[in-house]
Amino acid sequence: MHLRSFILPLSIVAAIAVLTLAGLHVWRRSAEADALSRSIRERSVRIDEARARYDDVEARLAPLREELNDLRVVRAASMARAAGLSEQLANTGSGSDPSQPPETLPEWNHASPFVWLPKAMLPQLPVQGFESDGSLKTDVAEVLTLEPEQVRVLNGALTGILKEYRAAEMTRAQPIEEHLPGIADREGRKLTIRVESMGDLAGEVRARYEASVVEVLGSQRSDILLKASEGWLGETFNVAETEPRIVSVVRAPDGTYSLSMKSGDSGMSVGGANAIEDYIPIHLRPLFLPVLSPDGLELPR
Repeated sequence: MHLRSFILPLSIVAAIAVLTLAGLHVWRRSAEADALSRSIRERSVRIDEARARYDDVEARLAPLREELNDLRVVRAASMARAAGLSEQLANTGSGSDPSQPPETLPEWNHASPFVWLPKAMLPQLPVQGFESDGSLKTDVAEVLTLEPEQVRVLNGALTGILKEYRAAEMTRAQPIEEHLPGIADREGRKLTIRVESMGDLAGEVRARYEASVVEVLGSQRSDILLKASEGWLGETFNVAETEPRIVSVVRAPDGTYSLSMKSGDSGMSVGGANAIEDYIPIHLRPLFLPVLSPDGLELPR
């Protein structure tokens, strides 16, 4: 009787111990599962962050890759042109060396692949040296014998300055209800934009733009380039404008356009045109989508 009484508590204690150990095992497994789940979540967050950083780097590298490809194209074209000139020189068969300047300038020599001109004549040629985004034109860079690295540095500076200037001008542009004479009385969809004068900022930004050209090209080549491009520079930076610029456009029912532009006492008009985008600065064109688009899109805000 005493033995049975003793065995029973032992059995209970053993059962409790087994249950306790089982509970501890389950708790430990649960804790391990929670820890593993947290670890997975943390790694997932780190992976997402890494992917975001990768996408950001790729986005910044994309324009650099395009620029590098452009420079490679310029370099290849320059090398091909140089090779062609060398071959022409070798095949001239004339007694004089056509690669040497003649005694008098200018001169046209049918046997020479070169045209010899005084540098002072270059600014007088009807050449505009810059693209609409402010970068240097490829053929002009070749004529000025610029290295690809010089082109890259210069274009990076010039496009950045012009983008900054145009962004500032966009903040000064707004639609108004008063259309210019010649537009107000025409039938069709009308839009007028008023652009406040840039004031002293225009001169300051143009000076920075030209200083960037001088810094990379030096005084002689930059003087040739800037003089030849005076018309484009004046039109782009609007230094002479002291009054607001007002541009009125109407799209007639037949799909043709009329445009009037006024700044101070100067102005211009175009009528019955199939397209007028060339008369509107490229950065202001989105403001005229309601009339330029056949569907009459909403005015960008």
